[in-house]
Amino acid sequence: CAHFYAICSIFSYAGILVADLGWAVDRDHAGSIAGFMQSSNVLGRIPTSSLWGIFADKFGLKCGLICSMVSLLLGGLLFGVCLDPAFAVAARFLFFGVLSGWVTFFAPISMELGGVERQTEVTGIVFAGGTFIQLLGPAIGGWTYGLVPQFPALVPSCLGAAISTAALVGLWAWMPTLARKN
Repeated sequence: CAHFYAICSIFSYAGILVADLGWAVDRDHAGSIAGFMQSSNVLGRIPTSSLWGIFADKFGLKCGLICSMVSLLLGGLLFGVCLDPAFAVAARFLFFGVLSGWVTFFAPISMELGGVERQTEVTGIVFAGGTFIQLLGPAIGGWTYGLVPQFPALVPSCLGAAISTAALVGLWAWMPTLARKN
């Protein structure tokens, strides 16, 4: 859920954030900046997905997920205090894209945790939870946007960091160490 919230909670307020912080000269420019800011995480993921697979093979999926949740936590906090469009794009690119391997780990974790007989069920459960968060995340982001006028994205970003922290604690405490079997 942390990944889905971090990625989509911005959708409801990205254009408003760009306008509120004076990052654009007009509405068209605001839409361009908002769109780039929203997609920067995917641009960061493209060159690193296979590297995350190598990382997981060497250190295990649990270790990779913990690194990813820490990245989402830090990225959420940094994005929440950004006052510069380049910093906002860089934070999402780096922390939600380059340093987060969740998308790479999802399928192997489903197979490992669910086994042959339940991997489709586990995949469905994770996607159902993620889809729920994708619906709820932008609403929460919109409701909490601007509560701190100096840093309008701080509250929705801190909520994402809190979800990442909860996921991190859960991973650390309850997820078995999943390492590639040779």
